[in-house]
Amino acid sequence: HTFKDDQDEKVFLAALAVANWKRRVG
Repeated sequence: HTFKDDQDEKVFLAALAVANWKRRVG
């Protein structure tokens, strides 16, 4: 598990959170 993998995961989770937020806000 490298640092880059960790960063990629954070970016992925952040994008997922934003998508969920946008869907909720409309």
